[in-house]
Amino acid sequence: MRRILKTPFVMALSCREFPYRTQRTPGYNRNRRDGLLFALVLILPAISGAQTQTPPIPPKTMDTPVPPKIELPPPPVTGETAPVRPLTADEAVQIAFRLQPSIQVAQEGVNAAKGRSQQSRAGLLPTVSLNVSYNNVTSLLAPASGSVTNNGTNSGNTNGGNKGNTGGNNGNTGGTTGGTNSGNDTGNNGTNNGIGNGNLGSVGGLGAGYQAGVTVRQLIYDFNRTRDLVRQSAALERAAGQNLSRVRNDLALQVKQSYYGLVQNQRIVAVNEANLQNRRNQRDLALARLNSGLGLPSDLATAETAYSEAVLTLTLSQNIAEISRVTLATLLGVDPRTPIATASGGETDISATDVNALVTTALRNRPEILQAEENISANRSGVGAARSGNSPTISGVLGATGRGDDSPFANDNFGVGVSIAFSPFDGGLTSGRVREVRANLATSQANLNAAKLTVISDVSQSYLNLKNAEQRVVTADIGVSNASEGVRIAEGRYRAGLGIFLDIINAQTLLLTAQTNQVSAQIAVEQARASLKHALGLNANPNLNFSTSPNITPRIRR
Repeated sequence: MRRILKTPFVMALSCREFPYRTQRTPGYNRNRRDGLLFALVLILPAISGAQTQTPPIPPKTMDTPVPPKIELPPPPVTGETAPVRPLTADEAVQIAFRLQPSIQVAQEGVNAAKGRSQQSRAGLLPTVSLNVSYNNVTSLLAPASGSVTNNGTNSGNTNGGNKGNTGGNNGNTGGTTGGTNSGNDTGNNGTNNGIGNGNLGSVGGLGAGYQAGVTVRQLIYDFNRTRDLVRQSAALERAAGQNLSRVRNDLALQVKQSYYGLVQNQRIVAVNEANLQNRRNQRDLALARLNSGLGLPSDLATAETAYSEAVLTLTLSQNIAEISRVTLATLLGVDPRTPIATASGGETDISATDVNALVTTALRNRPEILQAEENISANRSGVGAARSGNSPTISGVLGATGRGDDSPFANDNFGVGVSIAFSPFDGGLTSGRVREVRANLATSQANLNAAKLTVISDVSQSYLNLKNAEQRVVTADIGVSNASEGVRIAEGRYRAGLGIFLDIINAQTLLLTAQTNQVSAQIAVEQARASLKHALGLNANPNLNFSTSPNITPRIRR
């Protein structure tokens, strides 16, 4: 039997389907008329609504403008220009080795250590001292002069008689008499005319005229005190060189960490730009659904809010990227305003399978270990030098002096001597120095043990971080794939009217998080490899091989 929907219209017409009545009640026609009128009241609004539809009421939302990207102006171009090509991490390290002031400070420390070594070696070499002087002495009283002529005859004497020697007896005042003898000798009847002028020879013990002297001194034996000092200075010089290598190794790690931080922030900016585009498309989808009468005003409001949040996230990521660029330029030793572009590529892979072998390599190559060993060697030599502090010192001396009125070579003297310096009682100075140096030796040995523990810890942590980062990359890639599929499904269900707009918002948020995690995992691998190289001491070499362009030397203006 056919089922009939009992609407008022059908009920009103039921009398036509069943026209026969065995008995009509009073007021039958009136009830029939009222039923027809009631059915028309219900049908006419539905018919008119099908012809004219009420337009949707849009929400009162505001459009979010995308602000322009903020960038620092480049520095004024003077002299050498900054590079415009992208830089690799190894090239950035080379620039830092050349321009970073901390490298220059460490290098000057090496030069100072070399100077101290040269000073110590000078004690083993002969020293030569030269002294030349001239003194002019003038009397405050008028000098006396005398002239005496003696004529004498001396047969058979080539001196020609008696020399006239007049010494100016009145010319001796407060010093040694200085006489000038002039003689003329002639054959057998020689005549000697002597003229004596009384000149001041000296005043207050200061000799008048020229004086010259040279002295050569050579250490013969000091119970190896000077040799121990030389060994100590040489060890400290080598320690300064290892300190320079340590500074290079640390700077290389800092530059690479900052470099890959810049790469990460630039990639996150690209992720946020893609997220902003997706939010814009989802907002357009919500608006289209609302205009077609199938969407809700709240969906458009939610889409506008998500779009504003995407704009804010993008601007923040751009600012972080610019700050990381300034940080990298500072580490490179260039003007922080210098624009720097990063190149594609990354760290070379290291075969990190045997941790014990890595630790052995690090203990052999790390500058901290080598520097600590050199400090121990220096302190051992210092102990020997301190013990012989009050030992006798035997030296040989050679000397020559000359003096004269017109030339320092008029009266020459030559001498050879041996000197011995010995301080058997120094009030405890030597024992105090020995105690101090022994304490320094114990400290250096403890520093070596601490350095070994630090190196082993660095290798272990770098190994764990590298393995974890490699695992994170695999997981992050899967997460991005799943999140992308979630966005596709949510948008498709919303278009078909089977889902709500909140599903799209949540799916897009998950996609943004997955893409950010993917970038972080990829950069973590590069940073972990750089950290492992630092732990092994491989970044201490200033002549690194470029991974992409070995024949190009970057030019960056200071």
